[in-house]
Amino acid sequence: MRVFARYFSEDNFNFRRTTLIQLGNSWDLIGSAVLINPGSAAPITEEPIKGSKLSEICSFLGTGYTNDWYEFRPDPTMGWITKIFDGYYVKADSQKKLNGVIQLLNLFNLRNQHLGEALNSFQNMQSKHLFSLEEDVQLFRDKPVYLGWGSAGKSSGVELRDKASRIFDYVKKNNAYLHDEFDKNPFYHPRYLNVQHKRPRSKALLSNFVENTSIYTSDQFFGADGARCTSITKETLAEVIEVIGRSSRFTGNNSTLRLSEKGDKTVRIHFEGRGDDKLEFIITSSGGRYIGLRSASKAGGDWNNSLAFRRDYEQLLQKLKFSPPKNPWLGTKKIADIDLGKTDAESIVEAIFKELDSLIGGF
Repeated sequence: MRVFARYFSEDNFNFRRTTLIQLGNSWDLIGSAVLINPGSAAPITEEPIKGSKLSEICSFLGTGYTNDWYEFRPDPTMGWITKIFDGYYVKADSQKKLNGVIQLLNLFNLRNQHLGEALNSFQNMQSKHLFSLEEDVQLFRDKPVYLGWGSAGKSSGVELRDKASRIFDYVKKNNAYLHDEFDKNPFYHPRYLNVQHKRPRSKALLSNFVENTSIYTSDQFFGADGARCTSITKETLAEVIEVIGRSSRFTGNNSTLRLSEKGDKTVRIHFEGRGDDKLEFIITSSGGRYIGLRSASKAGGDWNNSLAFRRDYEQLLQKLKFSPPKNPWLGTKKIADIDLGKTDAESIVEAIFKELDSLIGGF
């Protein structure tokens, strides 16, 4: 992999645009990816590219010669983008051998791997290098475009959302993996997919991106917020809770299990949190059919008052998209909002185990 990009410095800020990821020796266009902003990749030298290599770059883009092209060291995101295009995340042992160029573009061009800082900095910035949308969309041609700006492209202000929406409108017709409605697309960042590519929703999106087919045969695949919409019968959920309640994985020295049944079924899994904290993970078919986390023992009027690391648990749960804390809960999540993939009992059990593993792993 070799990486080339235009690079500018102005008022102690750096800008990177029109990044070219060359795989092999070919200059054929493979496709493009549009993310939020450039990350950590830095120029290899302070000298701009000259001679035959600059000629190759300009010929590929169909532009005149400029003295602002530099060769860069690849960063992890570029490797993840390559895996999206070659199908590695779909089937690691049969990914495509890529020979050509993937273009990496961004909603804004300020180089900063810390997104929060970048978003704060660009708000009052007037640099001519900050945005290049009008030129960038002309580079897509008729090749696949992966949109991966995450939630930041939806919710980081009107200006970025407008630019994201315009790029989306420009490419959606030729990229069948996208839902026709902007807000029903998750726009997963490659970093997320590198970790979560085995989740059913991620796997479906990646597979259909590679095949340029649609996963959105109806609005029932994803809800408006990107959550999986499912229909789970009460009988199936009762079976799920019965299986989890009798699972041998929760009978070790550090975990205890109680199974109660009063019409609806509820399973309570006790385990160690941080320090001396004792926690209780609950799965129930009653009420809203949910999973939840709280202290294993009530402490006065506030159920979780005795937890030394309460704020850490609440922050972790919010990252995992649980609801905000509300006594007696540190957080809850409806079972229908879990990334289930399928609605058979075995799939639901597996999905709930993954949620629990994410919680325990975060402690």
